[in-house]
Amino acid sequence: EGLRLLQETFSRGSARAISFSDRPLAGGAAGAVLYYLRDHLHSALGHVRPPVLSQTQDWMTLDRQTLRSLELVASSTGEKSSATLLGVLQQTLTPMGSRILTQWVTRPLIQLPAILRRQEAVADLAGQPARMQEVRSLCRGVRDIERTLGRLNVGVANARDLLQLSLFLSKIPALQSALAESGSEFLRELRELAGP
Repeated sequence: EGLRLLQETFSRGSARAISFSDRPLAGGAAGAVLYYLRDHLHSALGHVRPPVLSQTQDWMTLDRQTLRSLELVASSTGEKSSATLLGVLQQTLTPMGSRILTQWVTRPLIQLPAILRRQEAVADLAGQPARMQEVRSLCRGVRDIERTLGRLNVGVANARDLLQLSLFLSKIPALQSALAESGSEFLRELRELAGP
């Protein structure tokens, strides 16, 4: 039933077009979440992308005790502080950046090509301080676009949300320009994602 709902919602020709159709429990869980959203939001779910099964062989799975012992995001007493790895690294300027950094710290990569790809992007920006400053200044003041788009898609956005979205969209050409000369494959892909 879950796979059928996913198939209908995301216009897939058959259940096999769902990337995890061979895993009935995952299909059932994803279908249940989709049913819940459709039933409780009472609106179209056009903004929802098809679910993708995350493969844990791409990153290290850390349990709660390990996260606490290593003090990655919270101190051993459970408090968030600057004395954690996340606290030391946290220089993001947007809520989206903060979320992705938290994800990267709590789910460290274990595949060498992916690690090198990420390191190449960091080295590219660190090696070009003027470019990094330009990107940072463009990101300054950008609100939570992911949540703004979610509110917009479910019809509860207000004028402030629309202004924030307009501000962000006006910065995209400058961001693309700042990343145009990047030697990093990762940063070039980000630039292309932002393109028309």
